[in-house]
Amino acid sequence: MKRLIPLVALALATLTFNQAVAQAAAADSLRGSRPNIVFVITDDQGMGDLACLGNEVLRTPNLDRLYRQSTRLTDFHVSPTCAPTRSALMSGRPPFKVGVTHTIRQRERLAPDVYTLPQALQSAGYATGLFGKWHLGDAEAYLPQNRGFDEVLMHGAGGIGQVRLGDFPPNSENVYFDNVLLHNDTIVQTKGYCTDIFFQAALNWIKQQEGSAEPYFAYIALNAPHGPLVAPEKYSRRFRELGYDKGTAGRYGMIENIDDNVGLLMQKLEQWNALDDTLVVFMTDNGAAHLRGTLNGQRVQHFNFQMRGGKNSPYEGGTHVPAFFRWKGILGEGVDIDGLTAHLDIYPTFAELAGAKLPDDMQPLDGSYIEGFEGAVGMSRKDYVAKGMEAFQKAARDGAIIAFTCGLGDNQQDADEAPRSAGGHQRRSGDAQSRFDYQLAIFLACAEQYSYFDLHDGYDAKTSKTWMTHRPEYDRPLGPPRGPAVRDGYIFTRQFAHASVRVDIENETGSIVWSK
Repeated sequence: MKRLIPLVALALATLTFNQAVAQAAAADSLRGSRPNIVFVITDDQGMGDLACLGNEVLRTPNLDRLYRQSTRLTDFHVSPTCAPTRSALMSGRPPFKVGVTHTIRQRERLAPDVYTLPQALQSAGYATGLFGKWHLGDAEAYLPQNRGFDEVLMHGAGGIGQVRLGDFPPNSENVYFDNVLLHNDTIVQTKGYCTDIFFQAALNWIKQQEGSAEPYFAYIALNAPHGPLVAPEKYSRRFRELGYDKGTAGRYGMIENIDDNVGLLMQKLEQWNALDDTLVVFMTDNGAAHLRGTLNGQRVQHFNFQMRGGKNSPYEGGTHVPAFFRWKGILGEGVDIDGLTAHLDIYPTFAELAGAKLPDDMQPLDGSYIEGFEGAVGMSRKDYVAKGMEAFQKAARDGAIIAFTCGLGDNQQDADEAPRSAGGHQRRSGDAQSRFDYQLAIFLACAEQYSYFDLHDGYDAKTSKTWMTHRPEYDRPLGPPRGPAVRDGYIFTRQFAHASVRVDIENETGSIVWSK
C-alpha cells in the first residue's frame, strides 16, 4: 500500500509556522540523528482506555500528560491481535508475509529470514533491550536474544501463565506476581507485580545506557492489561467500591498501574536529562478486550471511543489504537495528525532516524520512510490540505488505496433527528445539507477502499477548484447504500452502489449521483 504522507512528515507538517521556523534547523538533521528510542506498547488496551480520550471512569494522569506533550497519530492502525502486530513492528511487513498467521501453536513464529527492527538498530550502533512480551516464537532460534536484542527480560508464549502454550509452569500458580521469567539465557525468579518488574528492569538498563555515548532502544512490551485481569489490590479496590465486577476492576486497575509506571519512566528520563535526545512512543497492540461487565449488578458496555468491535475484530475497534510520539523540542506538543499511519511505518521510521544502512537482501518494507519531511516544515494547514489533495489526485492515477473520513459539521442531536431519504442518507435543509453533501462526496470519492486521508472541518482549504470522479475500475459493488452509521459527530459508510462524485473544494460543495 502506498502512503501519501510519511509518519514524521505528518507530524512536522502540522506544526504552526512559528514552531516550524524555530525547529527547522533541527528538522534538517532528523535523518540519522540517532535519538534514543523508548517504545512502550501495552496489550489489549484500546482507544477508550484512557481518560484523555474520553474514559470518565479511569484516572490516567501520566498518560494524559504524555498525550498533551505529544504528537498524536489519530488514525493509527495495527493488527487486531497480539503476535500479528508485533510481527509487523519487528519486520515492517504485513504479518502473513512473515509467517505470522495467529497467536498460538507456532503460528506466531516470526520467519527466520526476517531482518528485524532491533537488528537494524544494532547495525547503527544502538544497544537494544526487550522488557516484557515477545510473542514471536519461544524456540531457541526465534527468541529475541537471537533476533537483535542485547538485553532481554521476558515471559513465554502470549501471556504470563499460558503454560500450555510455552510459559514457565510456576506462573500458572501465582499469575502476574513473583513470576518466573527469562533473563537473557537464565531463568530467574522475580518478586513483585509483573508490570512493575518490567518497567523497573527497563529503567535499570536505560540508566546504564545513559552512561554510554551510544544510543539505545528500550522496547517495553507489557503483557498488561491482557487477561487474566489481575492487578495489585490498591489499584483494583477503587473500581470494586464503585460497584464494578471483578474482571473490570482488575483490568482498569492494571491500566492505572501502567499509568503510574509511565509516570515513573518520564520522571526518570527528565531527572537524567534524557528527554532532549529521546523519542518516547506509547501505543497499544490491538483494540480493547473485556468491553462488557457489570456495574452494581447491571450489565454495562465499557467506553470504547464510540467504535464498533474490539480485539480480534475486523472493525475499527479492533485495529484503531492510541499512538503518542514525544520528542522534546523536536515534535510538536498537542498536535493531532489525522492521516492514516500504521504499525508497518514504525520500522522504516525508526531505521531512518537511526541512520541504519539496511542490507540489500533483506525483506522489502511496506511502511513509509521519512522522505520529504524537511520540505514539509513550515506548511500551514491550508498548504497541508492543498498538497494532500494533489497527492490524492496523483495517488488515484497510480491506483493507490485511499479513503476519506467525513465530518457531519452538525451536532449529534441534529444528526440523530435528521430524517432519512429513500437511499438511507440523512437529509437536512439549507446549509447543513450542503455541508453534509460536500463531505459525503469527499468520502464517497474513494470510500470503497481502505486507507484514510482525512479532511476535517476547520481546515482552511481554499484551493483552486478540484474535482474527484468515481473510478469504476476500482469498484467492489455492494448494493445500494445501507445508510450512514453516525457516531460522535462523524459519519462513516462504505457500502454503496456505483456513484459519480463531483467536489468543489474552493466553494466546499459536492454532489453525489447514484447509478442504477
